[in-house]
Amino acid sequence: SDRALAHLLPPVDGATDALVLLQRAAQAVVTDPSGQRPVLVVDDVHLLDRLSLTLLHQLGAGGQVSLVLTVRTSPATPDPVAALWKDGLVSRVQLDPLSRAHADELAAALLGGAVDSRTGEQLWRLGGGNPLYLRELLEDGRRSGQLRDHDGVWRWEGAMTPSQRLSEIVLNHLGELSAEEWRVLEVLATCEPLPADRLVELSSAGAVTELARRGVLVDLVTGGSGEVRAAHPLLTEVVRRRAPWAALRDVRRQLGEGQPLPTTNAALRRHTALILDRESGEPDGQRLTEAARRANALLDHPLAERLAEAGIAAGGGAAACVALVEATQWQGDPARGDRLAAEALTTTASQEDLSQLTALRSIGLACGLGRTEDAFAVLADARPAVRTTDGTALLTATEAVLEFLSGRPRRAVDLATRAMADAPRR
Repeated sequence: SDRALAHLLPPVDGATDALVLLQRAAQAVVTDPSGQRPVLVVDDVHLLDRLSLTLLHQLGAGGQVSLVLTVRTSPATPDPVAALWKDGLVSRVQLDPLSRAHADELAAALLGGAVDSRTGEQLWRLGGGNPLYLRELLEDGRRSGQLRDHDGVWRWEGAMTPSQRLSEIVLNHLGELSAEEWRVLEVLATCEPLPADRLVELSSAGAVTELARRGVLVDLVTGGSGEVRAAHPLLTEVVRRRAPWAALRDVRRQLGEGQPLPTTNAALRRHTALILDRESGEPDGQRLTEAARRANALLDHPLAERLAEAGIAAGGGAAACVALVEATQWQGDPARGDRLAAEALTTTASQEDLSQLTALRSIGLACGLGRTEDAFAVLADARPAVRTTDGTALLTATEAVLEFLSGRPRRAVDLATRAMADAPRR
């Protein structure tokens, strides 16, 4: 921004020499009729023009002004005020991404109430610990109605995706990209992380190298050539929403089958398109079910529901039903979860599946619907049909939970002890 500090200066002739201009500017800033030491606060110093940076250094060297500066740095961008802190004229404070606990504190302060643990985890993961991104996610959640206050605790309902405003902020921070560099991000927006050689194969070596130099990409193996992902989880999420559908589909075709399931929820959402949006071949029910389990483990229950339903349609069987019931219960719909579990139990053949569905339904009845006696009855009905060690131990452990919730802790401890003794050692 040319002459970013011009509003602090007295009127000057347009032909004034730069040195004279700096002298007048410094004098104007340090002169305070109150006699107090001025404080100059400058945000986003990395956007300043050279003359303004020179003025800041002159003011810092003079020692007559207290400077408070913020600057965003990256491996490819020199720190514009490095000379100030290297010369001891200012103190440099490195602001690292917020921890999960600090992100929860900031969210609570902005909302006026705590967020539930799963919402907090999702906000922290997608926001990457960036306070600005976190604030934008919270404001968008309130505007859209997805973030709601439930008896003093805020909960996000549905998929968490960046708004138009947040997308523009992320792209602005990213800066200009060539077509080749954008292609790299399109590939990662389809499926990340990816082995570095595979990413180069689907894009270009020069673009991958340049984005890595700028800090846009990170290598998951420090100092090595392992898997590569975007430096911030929001980045590929934004690119995926902005990229042409045909371009993403082209990447999916080239990636083909056989990619391992990602280990982050944002990457798993992108991978979902890869395993659902196929032009040929039947969907793999087992893979869809495993992806649904992974989504539940990553707390992305709307995605888990979608994957589990597709898994059921593709022949995933009772295992897919288990994933669907779990996803439904965690989304705060215990009545639907109970209906789904009851329906699945009528067609379940495996003792393992029977015990898992029974345990899920019992906990849902007790904790979600307040029907503890019905929960005990469901357990009792299933016991004669479950004879495996694993299944019996699971039902006993579930009964222990119900006893504890019913105010009988001694009975709960006895059952839990028996379940631990019966469970096979792994």
